[in-house]
Amino acid sequence: MQRSVSILVSLSVICLLMAACGGNEPTPTPVPAAATATAVPTIAAEPTEAPAETPAEAPAASSEVTSTESVTSSTEMSSTEEMSGTEEATATTEMTSTEEAGSTEEVTATTATTSTEEATPTEEATATAEMTSTMEMTSTEEATPTEEVTTSTEMTSTGEVTATSETTTTSSSESAPETAAASNTPIKVLTDRQVTDVINENYPYFTTLSPDGSAIVYTTQDRKDRSLCIYTFASADVVCTTPPEEFEDYPYALQWSPDSKLIAFTENPLTLGNESDIWVFDVAAGTFTDITDDGVNGYYRGETGFALDYLPMWNKADGMIYFWRSVPDNATLTTTRVLMKIDSAGGEPVEVRDLSKETGQALVMFDSEDYYLDGVSDLNPQGNKIAVLVTDPADPYNSPLNGLWLVDLTSADSTPQQLLTIEQFQSASAPFQTMPAMPVGLSWTGDGKGVVAAAFSNDTHSPLLIFYYIDVESGKVTPIVDFSQVPDYETLYTQVDEAGLPMRYYAPWTAVLSPNRDKLLMYNDLGGVPGMLQASLPPDGSKPVAVYKGEYSSTGLGTRASSSSDGKVLIYGELLTVEE
Repeated sequence: MQRSVSILVSLSVICLLMAACGGNEPTPTPVPAAATATAVPTIAAEPTEAPAETPAEAPAASSEVTSTESVTSSTEMSSTEEMSGTEEATATTEMTSTEEAGSTEEVTATTATTSTEEATPTEEATATAEMTSTMEMTSTEEATPTEEVTTSTEMTSTGEVTATSETTTTSSSESAPETAAASNTPIKVLTDRQVTDVINENYPYFTTLSPDGSAIVYTTQDRKDRSLCIYTFASADVVCTTPPEEFEDYPYALQWSPDSKLIAFTENPLTLGNESDIWVFDVAAGTFTDITDDGVNGYYRGETGFALDYLPMWNKADGMIYFWRSVPDNATLTTTRVLMKIDSAGGEPVEVRDLSKETGQALVMFDSEDYYLDGVSDLNPQGNKIAVLVTDPADPYNSPLNGLWLVDLTSADSTPQQLLTIEQFQSASAPFQTMPAMPVGLSWTGDGKGVVAAAFSNDTHSPLLIFYYIDVESGKVTPIVDFSQVPDYETLYTQVDEAGLPMRYYAPWTAVLSPNRDKLLMYNDLGGVPGMLQASLPPDGSKPVAVYKGEYSSTGLGTRASSSSDGKVLIYGELLTVEE
């Protein structure tokens, strides 16, 4: 009996020891720390602004996906990305280069990005850890040219993706202008504030800096009065003015005059079907003027005897407002496409060029929610050329008229030139994308020698915003980043380059030209790692370089971005001051 008790006691002790030591359970495999990368300086927010804490889990927002048969529907990029795959992620954690996870299959990075995307948990955690390591910034280190890698990628015999300088449309291996390398000297971000804190407005729309940086204009679509608001930096005051009742819409395409005194805008004839005129708001006087009033307001379908005037553009050379005029033909369901101009004080509009025959009998298509770069049409700084993106609503993916067009305004007899076809807009897209890259915006460089054009592939799993640089004189087209050699979705997210970033990070949520207009600033917030990349213009054969890690997880606030001559940049809800 005593022996039996002794045996039982011994067994109990052994069991307790095994339990304490973990028994035969396998030791969890830690996620490897990301490789150390050259860091970029962290810029603190202004002392008067308390830095916002980054939440452990970013609030999800719905993502709209455009239909394959619709070109007028919004291609909004929301502020989250779906992550799924062969296994479900079960834990949300913020990844840094020093953190380890307990299981390689139960780790994901906190996400605050803009469209739904799928990835296996292990791949996403690894990629985000790499990005965090790369984007970590100290006060004593800056990005150096050694972080730059080449524009495109190629498959090696081992199946790995390596960087090359060859692009689909043109070769970046050709000697780049000497000024290109100089223009990509990393900018310095001096301050970073969320624009909602600056203007004290939770839901501002179409926030746009004035050219001189003295003010911000935005609209308040959450209010019944649909006010146009001006925030002035010098006084920190906000003045909101309600448009007259004849304006039956929300102010759209807010365009500052070159002297920052007037704002041109219009109704939206596409999404809401409202008759549109060119309106001018005088900032100092607080007055609205309809300078192309034809007596028709509100819903125009079925109406006759009116013209749709929309997409105002300021000519920096002479101060005139250029705009597009379309006269609908109810019998043929077509419209004219005529470029007009008018004095900002009003008067009789003057026809500049009728492009209906060359570029199609339809409205100049634009997305009412997503506004990229300077919109779908803009004048060069010299005021003698206009670039416009054309999309045929009847055949948005295949029409030979679709693409980027250039019109010389110095001669009425000049033939419009198609700089980029819809096929060429696909040349730098990833081969596994299910949605074509549709042109969505453009900007002229400061010297007027080049146009930056953006195309968005709204693929549910991997939305890509792709940029091209077009040399106007030669017609040469060069992708800013070439995704055409990325073989699959997994590589897009998990394989990092020499800078420690996955290729996916080079497809930003939005972008803007720098205050000097010789660099493309690309803002991203992928895997909870907000930051900004910089590409030289014209491209110099290297990938964009990381120049700043954001202070805040971005609020988004749409794709509209702008910069001002005094060094301000307003992008994805962040108000930065920069030094070039």
